[in-house]
Amino acid sequence: YDGTKPANGHWVASSIDEVAAVRGDFGFIGGGWVRKDFRRRHLPALMMGFCQVALLQHCGLDYAFGMVHHHDAETGLAVRSYHFRHQHRGVQWYWPERGILDLWLLDNNRRDVLEELGSFLPMLAEAEASAVQVSEPAHPDSPATPRW
Repeated sequence: YDGTKPANGHWVASSIDEVAAVRGDFGFIGGGWVRKDFRRRHLPALMMGFCQVALLQHCGLDYAFGMVHHHDAETGLAVRSYHFRHQHRGVQWYWPERGILDLWLLDNNRRDVLEELGSFLPMLAEAEASAVQVSEPAHPDSPATPRW
C-alpha cells in the first residue's frame, strides 16, 4: 500500500517477505459462502477447485490467491477445504465499513493447481454418492416431489 486513497476507500497491504518478489499473472478467488446444509458434500472445496481450474484455463494464471481470517488458516480449513497449499500471515485489508481486517494470504502456483486436479474427481464421486434429499418447489396442483 503506497498511502494513496483509492476511490472506493479500500486498500490491501502486506508484510509477507515470501511473496514480495513474486511476479506473474494472478487470479483472486474470494467472497464465496456455502450454506451449512450443503457443506458436507465438499461443495466449498469443489467450488475453489473449479475456480482455480477456470482461472488456469481462461486466464493462464501463474498464481491463484485468496484471503481468509486467521481462524480459518490456523485450524487448517483454508488448506483442507479450499485447496490452497500455501498460507502466509501478514495481510491487512482496510474496508471502510469494517475497519482493518487482519487476514492470511492463501496461494497456489500453476503447478499446485495442476496437482490439485487429481483430488477433484474422488471428491466429486464421494459427493455424488452421499446425495441428500432435496424437495422441489410444490406445483400448484401437486405436492412436492422429493428428488435425489
